[in-house]
Amino acid sequence: MKMLFIPLLMFYYIFSFNAHAIPTMESLFRNASNTDVMPGLVELSFYLTEQGPFDLDKSSDDPSKAKLFGKISFFKEEARAPWNAVFTKRTGGKKSESHLNIENVLNFTKSMPDSERTALMSSLMLLSLNDDSGFHHLFKEDRYFRYNQELINESKQRLLLEQRSFVLRYRNNSQKLRGSTPFNPGKISDRRKARSLLRAPYFIEVPQVFLDYREGEVSIIVDLVKYEAIFDNKTHQLKKFSRKNEWSLEFVNYRSLGSKHQIPEKIILMTGSKKIILRTAEYQAKKYRKASDSSYYQQLTSQAMPLRETKSSHFLWDWN
Repeated sequence: MKMLFIPLLMFYYIFSFNAHAIPTMESLFRNASNTDVMPGLVELSFYLTEQGPFDLDKSSDDPSKAKLFGKISFFKEEARAPWNAVFTKRTGGKKSESHLNIENVLNFTKSMPDSERTALMSSLMLLSLNDDSGFHHLFKEDRYFRYNQELINESKQRLLLEQRSFVLRYRNNSQKLRGSTPFNPGKISDRRKARSLLRAPYFIEVPQVFLDYREGEVSIIVDLVKYEAIFDNKTHQLKKFSRKNEWSLEFVNYRSLGSKHQIPEKIILMTGSKKIILRTAEYQAKKYRKASDSSYYQQLTSQAMPLRETKSSHFLWDWN
């Protein structure tokens, strides 16, 4: 058992060594700073203001000046099922006199161009659910985007698999484990090659992901053909996402809402003609309980749209 532990410890060292490298594109868009979200009901409440592109955003701090107060509800009953989404808005005068209307989520974004709508909804999915599928939909036509599977260092992967197979095969043979192994072959030239591979990153680095000094601090930049994303170098949280020369989404002041889930205080959509400020108010995630939640889920389902791709390769909520 002790001899088996030593090679496994080497695996841990190898991956720890590469943990300090710049994350891959796919890894960055997974929102790994938050824990996994279980099936159930996830609600993000907010109020929204709209301004001119050069106006100060102080009015966004005042709920009474909000153009709209509402929430996005995501829900599903089973892990393998797609998330559904509905938009609920409050209408009327005072809060005590207002009532909630459940609407198709398209009504929330119907005035936006397709790319803005998709980016905003993708951001809400990422922040609320840790679901990056909306962004992958945006990147389908971008030749610079690379998934982790495309970036694996195949030589290093092969060496790791050889070592793993060797350890499992001879786990009861301590003498064999002390001798020549894939990590420590007999020939000097082979040993140098193995050590070089162990030092190499598991994922091949690409020039589209790099560190740069932006707005007073070092950030991770993902620079694609049509899109650019800026991530915090320490937390890897998304700070800004933009379609070049068209619009940008800025994510301001992450803080804990609903237990330890990190949500930006503001999401600011900037275009050439307007600035939309979505100020988050409350986040909660509840596990699905069939006995108590079934009737409410049925009510939501009447206006819900599944957040999944169809045969036409479009998200249902991205339709006109």
